[in-house]
Amino acid sequence: MEKRALNFEAALTFMFREEGWVSKYLIGFLMLLFFWLLLPFIILMGYIIAIARRSSRDQQPTLPPWEAWGELITDGFLYLFAVFAYTLPIYVLFACAVIGIGAIDTFSTPTGDLTPIGLALWCLWLIVAFLFGLVSMIFLNVAVVNFVRKGTFRSFFEFGELYRDFRDNLGRYGIVILILAGASMLGSFLPFIGTVWSQYAVGHLYGQLAAPPMHPTESPVERFPPEGV
Repeated sequence: MEKRALNFEAALTFMFREEGWVSKYLIGFLMLLFFWLLLPFIILMGYIIAIARRSSRDQQPTLPPWEAWGELITDGFLYLFAVFAYTLPIYVLFACAVIGIGAIDTFSTPTGDLTPIGLALWCLWLIVAFLFGLVSMIFLNVAVVNFVRKGTFRSFFEFGELYRDFRDNLGRYGIVILILAGASMLGSFLPFIGTVWSQYAVGHLYGQLAAPPMHPTESPVERFPPEGV
C-alpha cells in the first residue's frame, strides 16, 4: 500500500478555510488564555487530539465542534500525562548533573576550579542528558501519533511498535518534527493567538502521520480544491 503524501500547506492553513473557524479558534484562544486553571489546558490538548483524529480520517470539517467535553478531558489528560512521563527522566538527568557539581569536588583544584577529569565528566553527563532528551522528544511525537490511531493509554508506551513506525517513516517524521518546531517558533511571535494556530497545525500533522496508507486503487482526494471549482 502507498503512503499518503504529507500536505504541509493544508496543515498550516486548514483552520482558516473552514466554516465557523473564527468561533472554534477563539474558544481555543480562551482555553489557552486560562491555561493556569489547568482544566482549560487539558481540554485544549484533547481538542488537538480530536483534530488529529479527524485529519487522519479526512473527516470534514477538520476542526471539530467544541463538544464531547468528557472525551476532550480524557484525551487531554492522557496526553499530558504521557508528556510528563517522557520528560520527567530528562529533568532528573539535568538535576543530577547540577547536583553532580558537588559530587565531583574531588576533581577540583585548591582554587575550586574543575580539573580536566572533572570537567570531562561534567561535559559527558550533559551530553548524555541532551541525547536522551532528544530521543525522548522524538519518541514522544511518534507515541502521540500511535495514540491518535489507537486511543489507548498503553499506545504511548508500545516502544517496539514506536521504534518500527519511526524506522519505517524516518524521513516523514524528520520533516514533520522540523515543521512542528518551525510552526511553534512562528507561533511564539504572537503569544496565545499564534500558539493556538501552531497547535492546531500540530494536530493536523499528527493526523496525517496517523492516517492509514492508501489502497493501490484509491486516488488521493484534493482536500482544498482551487477557488471557483
